[in-house]
Amino acid sequence: MAFNKEKSEVNIELLTQDLKLEKVSSFVIFKNEHILVLSPTIQAVGGLFDVNYNTIVEVKNLIAKAKIKLIIIRFFEKLLIGDLDEFLSKLTDPNYIYSPPGNPRLRKWQYGVKENSSIYKIKGRGENEVALVEMGNREVVQFVEKKLNDIGSLGQMNKGKVEPPKKDDDTELSLFIYNFILSRGFYYSLENIKNLYLSLRSKPFVIISGISGTGKTKIVQLFAESIGATEENGRFKLIPVRPDWSDSSDLLGYLTLQEEYKKGPLAEIVEHAMNYPELPHFALLDEMNLARVEYYFSDVLSVMESRKKGEDGRITSSPLVDPKLYQKGAFGESPKGPLYLPNNLYIVGTVNMDETTHPFSKKVLDRANTIEFNQIELNHFEFLTEVTEIVPAKVISNENLEASYIHLIDVFKEHQDLIKKISRDLEAVNVHLANANAQVGYRVRDEICFYMVHNAEANILSEDEAMDFCYMQKILPRISGGQVVRAVLIGLKESWTVQTEDGLEPKYPKSIAKVEEMLGRLDADGFTSFWIA
Repeated sequence: MAFNKEKSEVNIELLTQDLKLEKVSSFVIFKNEHILVLSPTIQAVGGLFDVNYNTIVEVKNLIAKAKIKLIIIRFFEKLLIGDLDEFLSKLTDPNYIYSPPGNPRLRKWQYGVKENSSIYKIKGRGENEVALVEMGNREVVQFVEKKLNDIGSLGQMNKGKVEPPKKDDDTELSLFIYNFILSRGFYYSLENIKNLYLSLRSKPFVIISGISGTGKTKIVQLFAESIGATEENGRFKLIPVRPDWSDSSDLLGYLTLQEEYKKGPLAEIVEHAMNYPELPHFALLDEMNLARVEYYFSDVLSVMESRKKGEDGRITSSPLVDPKLYQKGAFGESPKGPLYLPNNLYIVGTVNMDETTHPFSKKVLDRANTIEFNQIELNHFEFLTEVTEIVPAKVISNENLEASYIHLIDVFKEHQDLIKKISRDLEAVNVHLANANAQVGYRVRDEICFYMVHNAEANILSEDEAMDFCYMQKILPRISGGQVVRAVLIGLKESWTVQTEDGLEPKYPKSIAKVEEMLGRLDADGFTSFWIA
């Protein structure tokens, strides 16, 4: 098939002027500092086009320098856009190089284009195919601009130079987040901010409970925004949970009748997180227990427990979505390899406890830190008069939040005295919990140890303050029942009280206050639990 110069000029202004791309030694490669586009020219009717062997060689030499790697195929007047890495890996097999009759020196790949609604399947001479999406000129420009904005905010782009964020001091960072939120006109205590930070570090799954209107959703949004994660740059996603969710397809996606994989909202942010591994991402499951968490979230919980640390120190997991199913999807920000739970994604669920919601099983509670927001001070205005300026957000490295430890062996040698002390304390707690068959196991012990070790390393809270939060978040949510739990609660209260010169004092005041609240409900109703209904 002959080269067609007329077709090579289709949408040329879009590439060179609107997208500001430079033409590189041929009519099919365009680039700038952040984008590399392979834009082959359609050369025949019937949906066929060729890509020369030398063009692919040239692209592969350039591709390592590009931050965004897209393929744009100019299919007559249409623009088909997809992932360049996927195209090169699937459709440039040397075994399928084509040489036109009479010209054996000319080496190229030949492809067919098959339309299915706005999705176009590109297939070579082998079995592989890739899916591309049709976009109009304006859509392409907006799509690329969004990606450039992501790089600008995510990587602190300064005049085209992208530098990864550096790790901040943990104590200073929690104070910065506190001041950022304060400057937006919202008040949460500094110790609550520190606790949320430590909870995310010890396990990337947190449940925030409390009565309606106490700012559970807002604290997550502001916490994420303070460190550069917003809906606009794709690093924060608010996912409202629906009462009819019954399996993981509502979160992760499903196969349509057209045999296409429709990505769910959690799969979308997982993709983005995998493409920006150096930056933290947040998924907020709002009203998490409107549906049964064990039904729609079980696959994610299982994958979360499969996390392991590789030889390179990176933490990975089992596939979150069947790789074969995922490959049926249309172009997104497709990461390399299967879709797994990345170490830079933090999942937070907000919950209310009333007649419209479902309780949690111990399977869920064991895998989360449960933070309660019930302190309400409607007449607290002093902090508003102290705000003098808006604190700008800052982009931080995921090193500040990522879990450093997966198994106890990862941390035992350096902190064995602290771990042994925590284990002895938990054994004493288990003696009381045994009266209600609510003992904690190894998972809870390990996660409390991770919380305490991260706190000790960063010196964020005192040891007793940190342990107080751990008891509130990992022990007390397990306790519910009738009169059988009275002995449990009284035993815990006594064991968490110490004798001082001034008399008996609570060693863990938050936990003891919660125990007293639970005992009060037991006396009034004959039944009690951690949750305020």
